[in-house]
Amino acid sequence: MARIKVLELPLQIVGEMTNTPFVFIIDQADTEIFTAEHLTQLREDTNASGVLVTSETLAIDYE
Repeated sequence: MARIKVLELPLQIVGEMTNTPFVFIIDQADTEIFTAEHLTQLREDTNASGVLVTSETLAIDYE
């Protein structure tokens, strides 16, 4: 079964405005069901910086 993780990227500071960009990581996924259009739509709908989909298992160190 696929897993969804959110990886926060370094904080962006512009003047007094801040933004925490993030990437969706979907691992252990059946990559054949995801089209480029699906992933683009997910990124646009959520304002994610990117989306990574893999059939492999990824270990993310959140330190």
